[in-house]
Amino acid sequence: DEVGVSRATTYRLLRTLEHHDLVVATPDGRYVRGPGLGPLAAATQRSLRQLAAPTLRNLADRTGLTAFIAMQDQDECVTLLSATPEGFTTSISQPTGSRHPVSSGAPGKAILSIVPREDWPLPQEQADSLEEEIEAIWQRGFAVSHNEVLPGVSSVSVPFQIPGERPCAVALLCTDQSHDPADLAADLKHAAAEIESRA
Repeated sequence: DEVGVSRATTYRLLRTLEHHDLVVATPDGRYVRGPGLGPLAAATQRSLRQLAAPTLRNLADRTGLTAFIAMQDQDECVTLLSATPEGFTTSISQPTGSRHPVSSGAPGKAILSIVPREDWPLPQEQADSLEEEIEAIWQRGFAVSHNEVLPGVSSVSVPFQIPGERPCAVALLCTDQSHDPADLAADLKHAAAEIESRA
């Protein structure tokens, strides 16, 4: 009903997607993402990783902090690419593929700031409770979090969007409060603009 396709056509399309392992039927008659989406998504996201890798490496080395890119995947943020600074003995690890709720942490909230409110993948009550915070993030252009995803870790993040990709954010992680979030945000905005210009 939502996409204006008949029931017969819908089943035919689902059977084709199921044949290619892009969806899987559940015992209760629903369809969920299938294992075939992994390689397909990796191929799509590879181009973003290639575009962003030099910028992310430069950002990590310049700031001395772990830099990473996260992308929205329904109600989660998934790390697509991470770079730790060279020449530093300690840094925070942000493994590729790690996930956290889009409603927690600076990258998720930065992403929500560029997604229309009606498209937030959150329950109504949770969306209502975040609305004011997300509006403030949109106004200043960056998000800051502390202790939300990793204990004792702060994050500063800036959203960006490139054609054909889901909303993304570039972020920096730090364990102390000596960094000015506005200064880090300036570096992040520059990095985001650079990645967008390469798309």
